[in-house]
Amino acid sequence: MNHLGSRAGGAHLLLQAGYQAQGHDRSPVASRCQWLLAAVSMLASLLCPGGLLASQVPGDKPAGPALRYDPSWAEHRFSVNGLYPLWEASGHTLGLGGAHIGTSHIQVGLGKRIQVGLRPVPYPFGAPNLHGRFGVLTKEGFHLAFQGEVMVLLPGAGNSFASSNFKSRINNWAKTYVVVPVSLAASWQPLKWLQLNQSLTVMGVFGLTEPSGRVTLGYFVNLELVPLRRHGFVAHFGEVGFWDHDFVVIGASYRLNFRAFELRLGYFYRRSADGGQGAPAFSASFRM
Repeated sequence: MNHLGSRAGGAHLLLQAGYQAQGHDRSPVASRCQWLLAAVSMLASLLCPGGLLASQVPGDKPAGPALRYDPSWAEHRFSVNGLYPLWEASGHTLGLGGAHIGTSHIQVGLGKRIQVGLRPVPYPFGAPNLHGRFGVLTKEGFHLAFQGEVMVLLPGAGNSFASSNFKSRINNWAKTYVVVPVSLAASWQPLKWLQLNQSLTVMGVFGLTEPSGRVTLGYFVNLELVPLRRHGFVAHFGEVGFWDHDFVVIGASYRLNFRAFELRLGYFYRRSADGGQGAPAFSASFRM
């Protein structure tokens, strides 16, 4: 019997119980008990096999969408970029003709696994930049890519950022520096509701008027959980310097993924030998 038949049967029992209570048993207690039993019977007919919340019986036509928990990454499972600048990257590439336009990145896909772009926020602070990404491996649920960036720190740029990543390392009031981070990034979805992003970065800082430079190694990882469709919650961790320790970063963020729109809100705390520094992070973008 399908769920419509079950509901009709429950309603029939309820009417029958009311008739019996009124015509055959004048006891108020017995009357109330029969009404209660009939109501419970009708409720059971809705919830038990054949009811509204049951799976469809072979041969029955679906009455509507299944009522079940179904976590999903919506239109875009993988974010194109990391939220923490320079050190956090993604293994995902846009593909030929794809575009990503937002507050933190402007990017365009030049080939199946090639994309180029820039980060607009550093430009007003005197740090023009350009980066490219090449997809090394792409499989269902896994992306691996190399990314390289060139950023020029014009005189005074290292001290003009609202929250500088270079304040403990670079003071370039009268000098120009070139920053070259190269990353190997992997994005992996081992479970339907879980995503893991890792990036290993080697960053070189070179002074145009100095004979030598500095190279720093950093590793960042973030874990994203999706309890509801289009809503992701991310935990971030990063270490920069390793044996020549510079700073460690921990943070948490939220990612909204709605069709072509992506919104990311987070907060990061950085701890170094010079002390601690906390800062919010924000990114809004459209993918085309």
